[in-house]
Amino acid sequence: MADRYCVLSFFFPTNSYASTTSEPVKDYRTHVSGITLELLENGVSFQEAQDAVCQIIYSDTIVVGHSLNNDLNVLKIQHWHIIDTSMLYMVPSLGHRTFSLKVGKEEKG
Repeated sequence: MADRYCVLSFFFPTNSYASTTSEPVKDYRTHVSGITLELLENGVSFQEAQDAVCQIIYSDTIVVGHSLNNDLNVLKIQHWHIIDTSMLYMVPSLGHRTFSLKVGKEEKG
């Protein structure tokens, strides 16, 4: 799996790409993800990505983001103070499922 990670902090921004597997990627799904082989070749290792996030998340840090459970699971990080924007607003057409940022924007107008 390949992932882009972006950490925005009052102290520093980080925006990079990291590969979370040693297996070759069969389909980057570039049309959906925007990730290409070139981006990963110039990216950072999984350990570097995990370390960058862990350097700014403390036990009392409030982490805000969209569908953070996926991001934190991939990074193998557990954190308890989370505001997940995918859970803040219910989209009636989706029932209890979370929505993408695109769907949320379309539903909210």
